[in-house]
Formats: sequence, C-alpha cells, structure tokens
Amino acid sequence: MDDKKRLKAKNSFDGSIVFQKRDFEKITGRNVHRKNLIKTDLYFNKFINPRNQEFYKKYVNKRACPVCDSEDHNAKLFNKNGASHVKCQACGMVFVTPVLKESFLIEFYQNNNSWLNVLGNQYQRELDKKKYKYVLNLIKGHVKSSKINILDVGCAYGLFLDVAMQNGWNVFGVEINKDAIRELAKNNICYWDSIEGVISSQKKFEAVTMWDIFEHLYHPGKILELLAKVLRKGGLLFMNLPNILSLSSRILQEKSSTFDGRCHINFFSDKTITMLLKKHKFRVVETETIVTELKTVSNYLNFDDPYSPVKKHPYFHLFTPEIIHQNRWGSRLLVYAEKI
Repeated sequence: MDDKKRLKAKNSFDGSIVFQKRDFEKITGRNVHRKNLIKTDLYFNKFINPRNQEFYKKYVNKRACPVCDSEDHNAKLFNKNGASHVKCQACGMVFVTPVLKESFLIEFYQNNNSWLNVLGNQYQRELDKKKYKYVLNLIKGHVKSSKINILDVGCAYGLFLDVAMQNGWNVFGVEINKDAIRELAKNNICYWDSIEGVISSQKKFEAVTMWDIFEHLYHPGKILELLAKVLRKGGLLFMNLPNILSLSSRILQEKSSTFDGRCHINFFSDKTITMLLKKHKFRVVETETIVTELKTVSNYLNFDDPYSPVKKHPYFHLFTPEIIHQNRWGSRLLVYAEKI
C-alpha cells in the first residue's frame, strides 16, 4: 500500500476528519464517558492525599524506568490525578512512578465499563472496523507463515477478532473485564483471562495484537517475554499505543487525556518502544501513526476546552493529516515487530 492509499485509509477512520463539522464527542458517546470519569475519580481519590495531591505511600510501588531500568535519573514533568509523571534522563522514556499497586488497577479494569460503552457505540464501531481492516492488511503482509492464528490481548468485546475472523484468521483473545468476558463467551470466541493461561494451553500464534493496552502495563518488559513464548519464530507482534511525541501531546501536555496517571502509566515514543522491543528479542519492522486529533488541537489553540464539541473553529492550514503522519505526530503509534 503506497503512502497516498495509506493516508486515505487513515483519514477514513479519523474522528477529527470524519466528524469535522459534527459533534464527534457526542456522536461516539465520549461525552458520556467523560461524565463517568466522576465515578472513576470516586474510585481513585481514596488513594490520594488531599494535602499534597499525591498517592499515599502505602498504596503505591516505586518502579524503575520500564525501558532501561534506571532508578536515579528521572526528571519530574508534572503531577496529575495523584501521579508523578517523570522523564528518564538516561533513555528519554516518560512514565509514572510511583504507581498504584497492581491489585487496585486490576480491580478497576475488571469492573469498569465506561470506555467499553464507547467501543460498543455504533459510530465508533464503524470507525474501528475500518481501522482494524487497515491494520490486518499490513499484518498479513508481514506474516511469513501460511498458518494464520491471531491472539488479541485485551480484546474487550471482540470486535477486532470479529473483523479478523471475517478476513480469514483463526481468532483468540485475552480479557479480564467481566462484562467483556460474558460477551466473548456468548459469541463463542476462544479466550483466556491471562497470558499465562495462553502459555499453559501451548497454543502458538503467527500474530499477537495489543490495542490500547501497553500503556497500562505494570511491567511491559515482562509481558513481552511472555508473548514471545506464544509467538512462533518470525511471528508478528502489533501494538497500538499513545504517542508521547504526538502533536496533541506536545501542545496540550498534562491537559491531554493521554496523561491519566492512574491507568496510563507508560508513554512511549518511536525510539523508546524500539529500544524496549530490541531488549526483549523483537525487531521492529515498521512504525507509523494514526489519528490526527486536529479537532482537539484546534479547540485548544482557540482557547476552548480541547474536548468540547466546538464546531466553528477551522483547522490550522499548518497542520494537515499528511504533514502530521509524515512527521510521526499522530496521537497513536502503530508498531509492527518480528520475533527474532
């Protein structure tokens, strides 16, 4: 697929472009999700000391840089939702430390359905189907085997797996959310509730995908080690994750919804994710970005709430989808890596 075809495909599932003159937040149910963040606050606020707006020490664990393991060279960037966001001076990785203990996060993920409701929205589903078909085409181009088993880690209700199945893949998932698991069982999709469960099954895969999961992981390096055990040699690992060097993250910084502190705890760039993958025996074969967030940036540069439904602001001619993706400024980073 040449660059022009890729750009056309990316624009077809970019909410800022598809819904430029309409209320993207309301149409896709994101406005309801943002209201539901009050419930999220109620869950997490009990862990925060109101005097200094930082997590109580008894609820957190300090951690080293998830890329280079450095512990003593972190520069604090800002505090948000009780969490210190820092930048490793050794490798450039941005991450949260200390981080809430993993048991609290797992409890939240198992029972919170607010974002799952967005994923179930009909308009969001149509955008996602186009995005999934785009990525599956590229994954197939990188897979060298005639076998086509694919595992989606954090598969939610299984829409990606549905699309993959329609495109000839044998599909499997990993999920921990209780409502999502019930939906997977109802649709007869084979799933496990942990990667360890996949390993125990001795099932092997030509491709493993992770959509919007890697930024949540407590120990991302350890997860890569586990995934290497279920991928065949030469198999492909695909990740969709927030891009710390996106246009929206650079401009909005701590006001960006990318930075959460409670659930989003890892913020990779092209450079840092490549370093981590290499460290764990994966070779990056391609990276690219999707999702311009032009509406978000335009709102903010016009002194409005970046996530408001403002329609009147024209997009800045300085920023076009072509320029954004040529420079790897899209808000989501897509990574395709081969198991060595």
